[in-house]
Amino acid sequence: ERSLGVTQAAIVVSSSWRGSWNAFALERGLRRLGAPSARVVGVTPDLAHTVPDKTRVPRWHEVSAYFAQHPCEVFAILEDAEDMGPYADRTVRPDYWTGGLELHDVDRAIALLTRPAVRAPAPAA
Repeated sequence: ERSLGVTQAAIVVSSSWRGSWNAFALERGLRRLGAPSARVVGVTPDLAHTVPDKTRVPRWHEVSAYFAQHPCEVFAILEDAEDMGPYADRTVRPDYWTGGLELHDVDRAIALLTRPAVRAPAPAA
């Protein structure tokens, strides 16, 4: 909540949760979990259908596809597991095993959300 309140950031969901709940339900859930400032504005596309064998497409490709339609210069990615490719320098890595965001994660998110990226990432090919 602190990072959302300080930065007025909007949320775009790229986790597997996007397949189970729509943006409204995700926002409501985040607010119930203690983030009353949560504002979910979208979800990244699921690109599994774009590969012949429907294997998992790296999540950063889905983030790139979202940015191709919704350009953004100031962003932070919260990702506890996957490699975020060209977005590694804008990624906050909370510890999945300790229950989520810690104070240093929040501080990093705020720092990322208050300065633009050095260059806008190129969409995935």
